[in-house]
Amino acid sequence: MKLKEVRAASAQQEYGKLPKLKEHIFQDRVCSFFVKKIFDMNIYFGLGSNLGDRLKNINDAVEKLKTLGRVAAVSRIYETKPWGGVEQPDFLNACVKVEREKFIAPLEILRIIKNFEIELGRVASVRWGARKIDIDILLIDDMIYKSPELNIPHVNLQDRMFVLEPLGEITPPEWHHPELNLSIEEMKAVL
Repeated sequence: MKLKEVRAASAQQEYGKLPKLKEHIFQDRVCSFFVKKIFDMNIYFGLGSNLGDRLKNINDAVEKLKTLGRVAAVSRIYETKPWGGVEQPDFLNACVKVEREKFIAPLEILRIIKNFEIELGRVASVRWGARKIDIDILLIDDMIYKSPELNIPHVNLQDRMFVLEPLGEITPPEWHHPELNLSIEEMKAVL
């Protein structure tokens, strides 16, 4: 019995709270092992709002993202200056990690979040202008995806402290930008 307890403690340390104990009988012996829940996709989103009730807008966006999968992590919310040279109010920004058990194409995710933005009251305006809500796909695991409509990782991720700071709270510490091979801390040091 002690061996089972040692293995359980070891697996708990390695996998955190996700494992579930399974028992299999093989030749009259009971073997116990832990199974880690593997998700097919980990999608990281950036959220921003600088019009209306900014905090409510961010919270409403998180609620919408729950329809895509399990919201596994939400960063702290940061108040930041606008980016892109357009005069406008300050933003609230946050990042969210969503885990999915089934794969979904990046352009389908983009279509869904653009609909979320419309449902939450976003109206078209000037590029990098004021908005009630902005939902950006920042990362999908270590995927590199390029199309005319979408780039993953987000094309400006490494240039935006208002993305890197909250993203650093919810990504694994060993994560590196798949194209630049830089950690979040290394990208922040350049800004």
